[in-house]
Amino acid sequence: KISSSPILPRAKYLVNERVKHGFQCSGLFPAQYKRLTMGIGIGTISDNNRATFAKTTEPFVKEVYEESTEEAIHEEIGWSVVEDQEGINVLTDARHGWRKNAKDSSIVVIGEKSHKVLRHEHVTKQDELSTQKHELLGTKRALEYFDEKQVLIQGVAHDRNTSVNKLVKDRGEKNQNDRWHGVKSFKKKLKPVTEGANYKHGQTWHRELSDKLEPVCTHFHWAMQHCSGDADILRERLLNTVNHYKNIHDGCPLSSRCMKDPNYEPSRIVITDPKAELLLRNVITESTIYKYAEDFTEAKETYWVESFNNTMNIFHDKRISMKDLQYQIRSYLAVAHWNENTNREVTSIKDRSTRRKSVRKRLKAATYSYRKSIWDKYMHSMFNPPHRANRRNNTQ
Repeated sequence: KISSSPILPRAKYLVNERVKHGFQCSGLFPAQYKRLTMGIGIGTISDNNRATFAKTTEPFVKEVYEESTEEAIHEEIGWSVVEDQEGINVLTDARHGWRKNAKDSSIVVIGEKSHKVLRHEHVTKQDELSTQKHELLGTKRALEYFDEKQVLIQGVAHDRNTSVNKLVKDRGEKNQNDRWHGVKSFKKKLKPVTEGANYKHGQTWHRELSDKLEPVCTHFHWAMQHCSGDADILRERLLNTVNHYKNIHDGCPLSSRCMKDPNYEPSRIVITDPKAELLLRNVITESTIYKYAEDFTEAKETYWVESFNNTMNIFHDKRISMKDLQYQIRSYLAVAHWNENTNREVTSIKDRSTRRKSVRKRLKAATYSYRKSIWDKYMHSMFNPPHRANRRNNTQ
């Protein structure tokens, strides 16, 4: 009697649909799904069945993505109105699908205030054969999308892609580069002058600079944060690093300890040898931050984009190649997941006495409302197909 019941096949069908939906939204890969079902000892849905489900549900995943980004754009515009800005500031970055010569690239645009994804562009080798040009093409598409939406962009911050620099400047928007990446490249050039072989002492490196690696990098961060948006002031404060470590503090700000404390004593080796001074000065003047100070005057950080790229790793594994449909669906899911859970409330705050961060926040558990939205849209289309709705309207 049970096997002849019409309810059982329909229930079995809905269970399979639920499993396929859960698999798609989980970020699992087909091989992982098969190992899981075989280990549990339950049936495994075929590859063709899951592929058909992906094609069917892709429009609903995209619809949830568009609703999420549309809401994020309105929220970012609201922040700009509250702070009386002419437009919004955005952070951009590119993430390649593979580790080298990738077929797919994700270019994401995140709002500076809301920290939510405003736009995601998927660029493939069909669009541009050179992977190195994917970021430029994706950024250009994203900015043109905002132009069509009549969303005014005030400034763009990124990881110093020179092509993107030119694109943003040609559009007349404020171009800024990530300070962390700028200091990172400077640190690579500074390290060789702080250590080396004994026979090269005084030529390529100097002992008086042996303890200056981290302090000078910290001073670079401070200079970018306190230059009042002026490139000349930034260069002046970068060069003042040399005088500061020579124990000459005429150019140091009045708020620094070396000016306020009459009993101040340097905690680092004082530079007395002109060779050490010349080595340090040359590294500073040849750094990207010094040469292109106008791109670092606002001390922008693309930390939120890097954090979003970690979320992308849940859905995109750089070791696995995907077809365009799967890559696009997983990108939509990553954006929906990020926008729903970024900036969520914290349950507790723990003090941490470290130089970089003073507190550690314990966030609330992540939510997954976007999964229910996708499922509801899919179920609505199953029980209310377009041809049935058209027939009902014609009858009325």
